[in-house]
Amino acid sequence: MRTIPHFINKHAIKLLYALTLGMGVIIFFTLENGHVIGGDFAQYIEQSEAILSGHTADLLESNTYAMDHSDRNIGPYLYPVGFPLLITPVTWLFGVNFIAYKTLMLFFFLLVCITSFYLFRTCFDEPLWPLIIALSILFNYYFMVSLDLIGSDIPYLFFALMSLYLIKKQRRSNKWLHQLGIGMIISFAFLLRTSGVSILFTLGFIHFYEDIKLFAGDPGSYLRGNYRRFLPYIVFIIAIILDGTFYYSGEQNHIRLLQNASVSQAIDNLIHYATEFKLFLILYYPEISVLFLILSTPFLVIGIIRNLKHNLLFLVFIAANFGIYAIWPEQERVRFLFPVLPFYFYFLVKGILIVSASAPRFKLHLLPYFLLLGIMIQGLFYSFRDFHQDNSSNVLSPASTEVFNFITTKTDPSALFIFTKPRTLRLMTGRNAIAQSETSGMLNSEASFVLKFREPMLEINGFELIFSNKDFELYRIN
Repeated sequence: MRTIPHFINKHAIKLLYALTLGMGVIIFFTLENGHVIGGDFAQYIEQSEAILSGHTADLLESNTYAMDHSDRNIGPYLYPVGFPLLITPVTWLFGVNFIAYKTLMLFFFLLVCITSFYLFRTCFDEPLWPLIIALSILFNYYFMVSLDLIGSDIPYLFFALMSLYLIKKQRRSNKWLHQLGIGMIISFAFLLRTSGVSILFTLGFIHFYEDIKLFAGDPGSYLRGNYRRFLPYIVFIIAIILDGTFYYSGEQNHIRLLQNASVSQAIDNLIHYATEFKLFLILYYPEISVLFLILSTPFLVIGIIRNLKHNLLFLVFIAANFGIYAIWPEQERVRFLFPVLPFYFYFLVKGILIVSASAPRFKLHLLPYFLLLGIMIQGLFYSFRDFHQDNSSNVLSPASTEVFNFITTKTDPSALFIFTKPRTLRLMTGRNAIAQSETSGMLNSEASFVLKFREPMLEINGFELIFSNKDFELYRIN
């Protein structure tokens, strides 16, 4: 048994790249053309198109109307510019090409796996353990599923991990280029997702913790010797100014929701996200996943407590993210936890190794192997199962293509529609839309048409069925 760890330690980097690239090829050939009928992806693509055409102001006007006249919170008027900017070259080269967008997501995912290995490499005596952490991400089902979605989650995770890697290295390097790199990557992470401010907070906390005594002792000497450490903050401020100068602010409606934050909501949110970690270990079996979460928590806590000083950087970043989770107005699913998941695996493995060293006869050091094996089996099995399932809720399914073509050719371009996913309808047909779930809201709106997923609809005066297929029904509001 000892020969296997020896082989892995000796060839860890080769194994990392071989497995990462191999899985990358497999995942590429399983990517589905099209996209599940959501909303975020459509707005990202529309914003990238608007950047290329110079019509961002028009998109802001259309989407502001759609968001303000919908009966629920759907999304911001505009997303931060980072992700639309990231996919703009793809839009320019290939047009609205879903496989091309998803290939870019896959590229960043492979970078996430590689970066996580190097981020944790110096935290262990042997490369075996950071390799297990990296592979736990590579074969994780939820990450694989996310690669069929066009969104900022995976690219943001890469820039967050890369930022922390550079911050970790700055203790050995105070060069201009290094500090400039930290500032640029943190800035772009923030432009991808506003929660990227957690990285800047982490950097500031670490600087304060490490330098407060030096600064208090001789401020002048400290500033002369460490002025380069202020460069990331200067770069960040410049990036924010440039963003505000050359792009449109569009998150006002999302930010307004933060005004409703309360202590009870914060506690409820934290409990929700803490229990979501169980899904990363066991899928589809709630009782077993809860049991695994309970059994793994002591190892996690021990890993954190015994590494408070050495891993302060990671812990501050985790705390900053959970601070954001606490005040976030809506409870999101597991993808919201992606930024802290690598550290969950890290402290879990650390705790297992600490307990194993104090009780060697129990051979607890084998647990990370079984953890990785379980993640691999589940990830591959459920991903393979999903690949063979028919997805009728795809924007490029025959039924979707048929109804979108009907709308494009048979309705006025200025007509307003009602649809549960208004941004998707606008991307696929060029018609603006709002979301209304109640009949009274539909009749009192300025919309001319209602598009619904096919389901029994009561005969109500004022609605005329003008098109239907196996998945959709289109009504005219008379």
